[in-house]
Amino acid sequence: MKLVYFALISVQILFGINFVSSKVIIQNIGPEVWTTIRFLSAALLLSLFAFILKRPIPKLNGRDFFKLGIISLSGMGVGQNLFMFGLHYSTSTNTSLLSTLIPIITFIMGAFSGRERITFFKVLGLCLAFVGVIVLKDLSFATFSLATIKGDLLVLLGCVCFAYFLIASRDYAQKIDQIWLTAICFGISGLALLPFNLSKLSILNSSFNFTFWQCLVFSIVGATVITYFLNNWCLKRIESSKVALFIYIQPIVTAIVAFFTFNEPISVRAVVASLIIFLGIIFVSKRSLN
Repeated sequence: MKLVYFALISVQILFGINFVSSKVIIQNIGPEVWTTIRFLSAALLLSLFAFILKRPIPKLNGRDFFKLGIISLSGMGVGQNLFMFGLHYSTSTNTSLLSTLIPIITFIMGAFSGRERITFFKVLGLCLAFVGVIVLKDLSFATFSLATIKGDLLVLLGCVCFAYFLIASRDYAQKIDQIWLTAICFGISGLALLPFNLSKLSILNSSFNFTFWQCLVFSIVGATVITYFLNNWCLKRIESSKVALFIYIQPIVTAIVAFFTFNEPISVRAVVASLIIFLGIIFVSKRSLN
């Protein structure tokens, strides 16, 4: 079990670093083009790894591919674009704040579908971790109004899509090889986005500097291939709400990365919030004593 939690922490560290890498990439190519390249590259790499490692090819029928198509687009293709467009029509503060609802939505959806057990420690831990993130974020910049409602609703819908992805993909994560599962999900999402961005792919050329290519390789291998594989690997072993809960570590990682990259100071508020978040994670990970 300790290995699972180590994997989840590693995922959030990679995602946290990816905020910096993605910023460099998006400044050079559009988010839609980058998402298509990221998904298709990850699908090809994972398929190659699966063949080299001789992992068992999953036996899927048409119904399975249809379900995986919906699951993949929810968590990747459609879900990611909902966040992007939501950010466009709303503010970064609103988007960041609404994203903290993902673990709570995942838990509620899991409880109603019968996939999650409701325990005292799990509810207490989720509440504590959520409070910790709220303490960490500066709510003075949040501006929920008619001007941002379109973007806010898109982000909220994106949260629901990603929560559904975590819940629904767990069924397949327990049945088929995790490398193939991750490759199939990325392949479906990438191919779904390709027709809309095929004419724009020529923007990727050798004129970009070395830093850009470093960030691109890291984002594909470190923050896509490894992270989503580890997520699926963990979904086979623990409940979806616990996997989602570790998303609350991302702002802590981002603050640390910003400290070392941009010399942004780490405040007492950030330290206190981090302690509350980790306390919440400990409670959720603890078995109920009832």
